[in-house]
Amino acid sequence: MRMSDILQWRATPAAGLYLHVTRRCPLSCGHCSMRSTMHLAETDPAPLRSLVDSFTADDHPRFVCLTGGEPLLRPGLVRSLSSTAKRAGSYVVMATGGFFISKPTVPPAIDDALRTIDHVVLSMDAFHEPEVPRHLSIEFLRTVLDRGQGASVQLVGTGPADPYVVATIEDLRRAFGDQVAILVGTLVPVGRGADLGTVRLVERDDDPSATVAAQGCPMLSWPVVTDDGSVVACCDQHVVDGAAAPHLRIGAAAQLTWPEIRAFVEQRPMSRAIRVFGPRYLAAKGAPELLQPGACSTCHAVGGHDGVDAAAAELVSSPTLSLIEGVVQRDAITRLPNGVPELAHLAFAGTAVAAPRRRG
Repeated sequence: MRMSDILQWRATPAAGLYLHVTRRCPLSCGHCSMRSTMHLAETDPAPLRSLVDSFTADDHPRFVCLTGGEPLLRPGLVRSLSSTAKRAGSYVVMATGGFFISKPTVPPAIDDALRTIDHVVLSMDAFHEPEVPRHLSIEFLRTVLDRGQGASVQLVGTGPADPYVVATIEDLRRAFGDQVAILVGTLVPVGRGADLGTVRLVERDDDPSATVAAQGCPMLSWPVVTDDGSVVACCDQHVVDGAAAPHLRIGAAAQLTWPEIRAFVEQRPMSRAIRVFGPRYLAAKGAPELLQPGACSTCHAVGGHDGVDAAAAELVSSPTLSLIEGVVQRDAITRLPNGVPELAHLAFAGTAVAAPRRRG
């Protein structure tokens, strides 16, 4: 399966589930959104195991995404979660920084865990390069492909002209052609990324001068189990780090099953309204005094307001909502969060999916 096959589901409610396997990481990348180190408290594996155990052949997320920190610091847990999810029918994707790539040989426990993964997403950027050289990363990707697994690259930089981004794309296309999709993103001011004062960072929020029009938010499509065992409806890093408004909190993984999480994401009026119409449109309709310049800040402001709850209930009661949801989901396929528009087509390499076009 190619990355484009996964991206086609990214705005479909509950099609995927993110599991934070650990917050720790042995790398010291200057842009890390989580400020990961090896000294952070470790994630309790029990809630993750119990939640994945609740998957059934008839009811499971289409995709399970293992992330961190660095998931392969816990190869036994990765192998267990991946194997259990796959038995239920989920396709397992794992993001890794590849800390082990520079070792003479991949440690057996890590190699065993890697072999259970369906699709490996490898981080490659100027911040990883000092500890995980590009040429070794390319060799690793070749090994993954030779095993018959899917492989793609998460490449982060300052924009389409970033010298490292340009050089890395050239090397990857030379080595693999269109076999390896490349998701090119922009640096965001989160975690250690907020400390990069000399680098132009891209804010997540909308243009403050923008008209309050309906613009759905796909960030509320795939729920996240965070490193403390909480389950949140939004995959924005600020929410994952604990700044979740009440309407974005689903509960504790240890006390939830997958069907319960899926129902929250798919059916809760606030979740559906924000996903389809966006938080600024919802605020303008239900509580204009809460309207903020950006989408994320507005979303945090509207939780628990009676007027906004009523507006959400009214919007989702429309008999045409399912049609609108379908349009929003199709449109979101080509709107990659924090992506570089000029390079978005690289995420769809080697497929018949229409390459995203810049709007304007």
